This record gives sequence, C-alpha cells and structure tokens, in this order.
Amino acid sequence: MTKNRLNILFIVEKIGPYHNARFNFLNSIKDFKISVLETDSSSKVYLWNEKIISDYKVYRLKKNCRGLKQVLQLSHQINQIFFATKPNAIFLTGWYKKIHYLIINKSYSKKIPLILLSDSRYKDHKRFFLKEFIKKILLKNFSSAIVAGVESSNYLKLLKFKARNIFQPYDVVDNDYFFEYNSKEKFFHSNYFLCIARFVKKKNHTKLLDGFEIYKQRGGNLNLLIIGAGPEEKIIKEIKNRSKYSNSIFIKSWQNIDRLANYYKGALSTVLASTNDQWGLVVNESMASGTPAIVSKNCGCYSDLIDEGITGWGFDPNNPEELANILLRVEKIEKNELKTIKKNIKLKMNKYNLENFSEAIKDSISNSLVNRRFSLFSAILSIILFLLKNE
Repeated sequence: MTKNRLNILFIVEKIGPYHNARFNFLNSIKDFKISVLETDSSSKVYLWNEKIISDYKVYRLKKNCRGLKQVLQLSHQINQIFFATKPNAIFLTGWYKKIHYLIINKSYSKKIPLILLSDSRYKDHKRFFLKEFIKKILLKNFSSAIVAGVESSNYLKLLKFKARNIFQPYDVVDNDYFFEYNSKEKFFHSNYFLCIARFVKKKNHTKLLDGFEIYKQRGGNLNLLIIGAGPEEKIIKEIKNRSKYSNSIFIKSWQNIDRLANYYKGALSTVLASTNDQWGLVVNESMASGTPAIVSKNCGCYSDLIDEGITGWGFDPNNPEELANILLRVEKIEKNELKTIKKNIKLKMNKYNLENFSEAIKDSISNSLVNRRFSLFSAILSIILFLLKNE
C-alpha cells in the first residue's frame, strides 16, 4: 500500500447494515478515505429499515429522466462524483444493471482501476453462451475481484478471470457486534429453532415447515420461530394454521439488526432452507452470535462456513425428511458437544470478519494499482449495453 491515504469509491444499489459496518470499519483505517454511491436508494428488494450512521461520504443517483435525457443525466452525475471523490480505485457490486455498464465505460475513459465485488455462482441461474461471453468481455476491464467463497471464485475462473486477481472474503458481518450484544429485553419465545429470511419462494419456507412437521411427528420438543416479510407471507401463515403443531410455530414480522442478535442467541440453531442462495448472511450472523446453523447445501455459504457436525449441518432443501432428522439430532446434542461446536464456530468466523475483509480490500487495491487492466473492447461493449438496456 502507498503511504498516502487512498480515495476509494464503492458502488452499491442501496446501503444496508452489512455495507455500513464494512464501510465504517474501512473508513477508520488510515489507508483509506471511503465514498459510496447508491445507485437506487429507494430499492425495496431488501427489508433494511435501520438508520444508517456513516463516517463516510454518500452520493445518490437521481433518475428523473428517460431516453437520451437520462443517458446525459447519468453520465453527468457520474462525472461529477468522480471529480468530487477522485477515486484511486472503484469497487463495483455486479455487472448486470444499466448503471454498471456506464461505470465500466467511465472507469476505462478515466483510467481508474475497477474491482469487482461478487458472490455469484455458476449454478445460481441457467447459463446462456451469449451472456457468459459478454461477461468475459466485461471482466477484461476489471483489475481484481473480491468474492464470497469457493463457489463464487470458481465461477470467475470459469469466466477466464485469473486466480491471482481474486481475493476473499467479501460476505462478512460485524462479528463482534453479534458476539458481544447483550440486552436485558425479555422475549416470549424459548426452546426454538430460528429461521430469518425474506418471505420469497427461494427461501423455501414450505419445505422448512414440512420438515418441522415431520420433526414434531417423531417426538421433537422444540418450537420454530420464523422472522421475515414478503409476498409469500400469506402462504406461510396458511401452512402454519393447517398444521397440527401450529401452537409450536411462531411467525414474526421483519426485525432490525439491533433486535436480531437476541433471537440468534436464544435459538438452539438457525435454519436456512433456501433452494438457491448466493451466500446467506444470516448464517454469518448466527455463527457470530455463537449459534450453530443448519444450512441448505444450495446456499453459497455452505461450502465455506459449514463443516459437517463441527460448525453446523447441511441438508438437501428438497428433502424435508432429511431436515427433520437433523432437527432431531441437534435437539439431542449434549452440552459438552455443543460447547465444542461453539468453539469451532468462533475459530471459523475469525476468517470471516471485518479485519479479513479489509485485508482483501488492501490486497485487491495493491494488485490493481500494479496490474491495471483496461480493455477498449470492454468499454465499447459496456456503452452499447448501457444504451440498449431498459430499466
């Protein structure tokens, strides 16, 4: 790293509590001055409702025009933000939005190294040759990448991105916050498995409830606490109400992070049953709280965070019977074994903390400043995609 403080610009859709913890931590390091551009501050994709207290400068795009006027407006705003922040490196989350294409083009014209932040995996979607070919071209304008784990790293390698330019970890939370959090607030719920997830199809609440039903039929004694919100809420509540064990199933609306830590600490285990999840940060939160997790093998974090029976357990999200068997096994864990698992979890999470994330940031910047990659072909393609894409 250079001795002068580097100006770093992060581009995200909307700042959430995970981003905020990372950015505040990075901004506290003498090497960096952090600025963040929100490309869609009104996004409702995630349910974040926390008040963001930031030590860094935040910029927000305005999108109140269409057609050619929007092109000129966005281009002018990006130029202004680049001029104000004078970034030595730009971190971009993804390559699939209209604004991403413009950023790629602008980074080329200004000769500012671009670093990708990614947790995408090959198996996330059905892949088509043309789209994958386009990604390979766009990636030629990225000097480095920071990925979530082994699967996202393998996907970039498949797209011909050099392994020496890939760093990790990306998907981290403020482990200390969850581990140290202690509230005197009393909660009604006790003796429960916990599921925290948006109420959307891919989170697979129906199979989770099927597995819990089998678990209860076989003599399971614990409750199931589900926390979330979203379009599948009505279906989830209908399944609960039809269940013979509805009195053991509790559904709560979405909670902010300042309340979630207590729910994690009160659970025997957290369950994430997604049919497809690029990572699954609730597993980080649970493990940082000292609570083991039962994780779908289709979640990106499974390969990196879960060592079977050592830091948690994995299951086929389409097999409720397998999930039920794990719930029964976890319920019967003896105190000494649980204590050992919690120690293993702490060791594992030491690799996925803000400190290691900051090291990945440092390493990726150092790599990018020495091995700058710019591609005229990528820049031309990105501006064509920007002009063609409708959003």
